Amino acid sequence: MKNDFPCFGRYILSRIMETFQINGCLTIIFPMFGKMILLSMILPFLFCFSAAAEKHPNVVLFLCDDLGWADLPCYGQRAQTAHGGWSIQGDVQMPHLDRFASKGTRFTRFYVNGAVCSPSRAGIMTGRFPSSIGAHDFFGPGSLNPDRNMPDYVDPNLTTLADVFKSAGYATGHFGKWHLNTDPAVPPVSEYGFDEFNILRPSREQRATNTAAIVDASIDFMERNADTPFFLNIWIRDPHAPLLPTEEQLELYAHLSPKWGDQYGGLQVYYSVLTELDRQFGRLMARLDELGLAENTLVIFTSDNGPVDGLLAGTSHYGGATSANHGPFRGAKRSLYDGGVRMPFVARFPGQIPEGQLDETTLFSGVDLLPSFAALAGAAPVECDGEDVSAIFRGQSVKKEKPLFWENRFPVYGAVAHQSPMLAVCEGQWKLLMNPDGSRVELYDSPNDPSELNNVAHLYPGVVSGLKQKLMSWHSSLKPGFVHHDAGKRVFNWPEEK
Repeated sequence: MKNDFPCFGRYILSRIMETFQINGCLTIIFPMFGKMILLSMILPFLFCFSAAAEKHPNVVLFLCDDLGWADLPCYGQRAQTAHGGWSIQGDVQMPHLDRFASKGTRFTRFYVNGAVCSPSRAGIMTGRFPSSIGAHDFFGPGSLNPDRNMPDYVDPNLTTLADVFKSAGYATGHFGKWHLNTDPAVPPVSEYGFDEFNILRPSREQRATNTAAIVDASIDFMERNADTPFFLNIWIRDPHAPLLPTEEQLELYAHLSPKWGDQYGGLQVYYSVLTELDRQFGRLMARLDELGLAENTLVIFTSDNGPVDGLLAGTSHYGGATSANHGPFRGAKRSLYDGGVRMPFVARFPGQIPEGQLDETTLFSGVDLLPSFAALAGAAPVECDGEDVSAIFRGQSVKKEKPLFWENRFPVYGAVAHQSPMLAVCEGQWKLLMNPDGSRVELYDSPNDPSELNNVAHLYPGVVSGLKQKLMSWHSSLKPGFVHHDAGKRVFNWPEEK
């Protein structure tokens, strides 16, 4: 606790002293000894007020894996219906997230800084654009990283979210997927600022219950740290492949199975996983309430990148179910179009974030979380690529000063329409994509063209020139390295004359 009173406390004390000075009766009746008695009764209140004023919130970051924008009913998910008796009966059921969203604010212009797991998570953890720290793709085993001019792990000397909270006196815990290094996990995760850490890697038989196990560990951490401020990273694996729901989980959507044979339908598999995800998130929120922690806890729900394309082998048993979960966006996982990097972001902070609000103006991203959390925790500012937008967690809209940058040195697998250029920059209403060689220049008015279908580069040459200069200046600051020959290309085997 600081030695001085907060401003309001000093104001109360000054008014009391003025009363002693002005009211002669009180000064006669209460000589100095009497004043000391009265002050001894008041001081505890002032110190309590001071402690309350300096109390920093707990922070819970709940990060999904490969979740699509339109997977969530609170972001517009609706069943796709058809005629002729082939209609889908009912939407996915996610009542806990619906309730959570109604108690907080949904943001529609939140971006992650990488379109695949490791780069996205590296940006969130370090506040730095992933390519600037060598995280160009997922961290893999064997020679995969050196072959791609990548390190084997994120540099632990970089300041992380956990470091920021730990410096402010928080207990720090991480449970679930990590993927910021190779397997086995070296260096130890304690070097990244976490007091407790468990990735809870599942076997095939444990896959369906992995989110429950991660939530169990997270609840245990909250229970043991209920009397101290804490930062809790909860990184689940759903709905990343493989999806292997149990018979019990599948039963809710039995009506979505094919009408022949004993096969499971793609929607049945996918919706079962989403509803189980929702159930476990609801269990976490319920325990937070039971512990009396909800009023002073900021909870954030989001995802690391967009959904996988249904054409991939690992998702073929439910791939059709992901055909519409990009929402209104073009792009998927690995793509720099919005379907790959624009994520749902729901935040609840009772008494601070307005309930049921929709923020469609604040542009921010994963790299902005570190400086924003530092401000919330009362920690020292950290130099990084992000900026403090913590006012959004007090119900205010924020205008970013810095542009957002992306680079992808690898192909975008799946549908040709998702295959974006290698580079992108977003500033204000504009998003520019292009290749380093100057090809495929695409400019989109993001708020008015979320599907990125209307390239207006030819209409706004001044905007293109300004954004191109910033983008290429940033790109030139990156270390050169391996670039796949299909990066930034639209690739399709067009039929040729024999």
